[in-house]
Amino acid sequence: MKRLLLTAVLACVSWSSLPQTPSQAQEDTLKNSYLDSEKTIPKNIDTLSEYNNFKKNIQLSINNKDFKTLGNAYIGLANWHENHTVLDSSIVYLQKAIAVYKEQQMSKYLADTYLLLATNYSGTAEYDKGSETVYKALALYEEIGDQRGIAQCYTKISDLLYYSDSYAEGAEYCKKAIAIQEKKRL
Repeated sequence: MKRLLLTAVLACVSWSSLPQTPSQAQEDTLKNSYLDSEKTIPKNIDTLSEYNNFKKNIQLSINNKDFKTLGNAYIGLANWHENHTVLDSSIVYLQKAIAVYKEQQMSKYLADTYLLLATNYSGTAEYDKGSETVYKALALYEEIGDQRGIAQCYTKISDLLYYSDSYAEGAEYCKKAIAIQEKKRL
């Protein structure tokens, strides 16, 4: 009797798990296949070609005296180094972008790049340099009245204070950043 009951239950479970139509089974197969999802197929990127393109872009920008593009190219090359080599080489190219923006008096781009540099200094555990850099960015953002930039600086200062074990002071900067974001709906 038990054997008959077990066989009946297994038959019902097996029968209910079969697709109702052949097209449904095909659709399910396609949904789960590699052809339906770009996420599962990694795209090969020629990183050496990418690097060479940044170098060419830098040279063209210098020749054309296009300083905004030159700074952006240095930042792109810094990002490339950050993802493919050691973080120190990324810092070198961010410093080159800073030099360009400073010389051309491009305050917003300069402040943005200071923030990137502060993040890289944090990545190399150079928190003093990171703090110095983020305060430079904060001064520039305050000068031009960029509330989003000011909030980003407060957030970065909060992070740096956390790593320096100054939790209460870090929390205060975090509250300032939140207040700006709520006020401006950033």
